Amino acid sequence: MKLAIHCQSTELRDQAQNLGLKFGIPFDQSGHLNADFVLTLTESGIELVDKKHPELSGLSISPNEGRLGYRLKQNDFDLLLRAMGTPGEVIDGTAGLGRDAFVLSHKGYRVSAIEQNPALALMLEYVQRHLPTENQFVAVTCADIHQIVTDMPIGERLYLDPMFKPPNRKSLPKKDIQILERLVADDPQTDFSEVLKLARTRFHRIVVKRHIKQEPLAKDVSISFKGIAIRFDVYLKA
Repeated sequence: MKLAIHCQSTELRDQAQNLGLKFGIPFDQSGHLNADFVLTLTESGIELVDKKHPELSGLSISPNEGRLGYRLKQNDFDLLLRAMGTPGEVIDGTAGLGRDAFVLSHKGYRVSAIEQNPALALMLEYVQRHLPTENQFVAVTCADIHQIVTDMPIGERLYLDPMFKPPNRKSLPKKDIQILERLVADDPQTDFSEVLKLARTRFHRIVVKRHIKQEPLAKDVSISFKGIAIRFDVYLKA
């Protein structure tokens, strides 16, 4: 999957180049690279465009709008917050679009965001830099969560959200999910059962997001927090 980043004005050029350099995405203002996905830095934010499917609107991340904005305005009844427990340090091992990571950081958790796809990691880095200091992540790292868990010392909490397709899905997913699925199609596949097995020797609390009808990653779940369509399985270190 070929990626590129460019900007809409010369004032943003240095910022776009520095972000691209950090996450290994080439700066291509002219479009000569003929990338499959292009990240565009604008005065109002950052957008990911699927060049092979221009009929879809670009993918953006905003903590202040849409469903995420709504969640941030709610009281602490979010299932994720109940599953995570008292605010403290947490590694979001599958940060993706950051929807859960932003909720956690907004509610006082010190979040380290891990995302293996460089385009998503770059978008998270850009967006979190524009948040109030108290809501910014501890760090955004582009890496494979299996390697991170293997190398790190004992930690407080780990959050995993393996991407899943709802069982018996008959209609097309929302446009942002269509773009996301194509973007990560060539990413290395992670065995989350193995990640969980390894992580349980290193974390005191692990929270795994699952579809309500999916089997748990491991059967000895300590406690589950169930919603209509999803649940959060919690594994506590013995």
